[in-house]
Amino acid sequence: MKNVFYLVAIFSVFSLYGQAQDRPLSLKLNNGMVVNPGDVFVIGDTNTHHTFSYLNVGKPNLIIKKGGIYHPKSLVGQEVIVADIQSSSKGDLIVLKRADGNLFLGANKLAYIRDLEKALASGELLVKQSS
Repeated sequence: MKNVFYLVAIFSVFSLYGQAQDRPLSLKLNNGMVVNPGDVFVIGDTNTHHTFSYLNVGKPNLIIKKGGIYHPKSLVGQEVIVADIQSSSKGDLIVLKRADGNLFLGANKLAYIRDLEKALASGELLVKQSS
């Protein structure tokens, strides 16, 4: 009887843990725009000093260690796809991957944006116009 009780207790803990891991499938911005995984954006121009303020493609020293070339201007005009939207206590994290399947700056598969609204407002990320 004890074994059955322990088995039920363990099963219920894992089932509750699995339900707690649900992530939002979409993100609604203040301007009314809804962002879903699979949406396509275009990387815009960097703001200052040849770096992105809101788009995190990796630290320059780590990109160089991985054999990449840190030249953020080479990403301008590249299409990116929203791979995932993660929610945490610090806010929402938008995970991006390149639409052509290549690596960001020759080193990283994914890039991240912590504040999508500011990235769109600054022009670092642009909404792709459907044709």
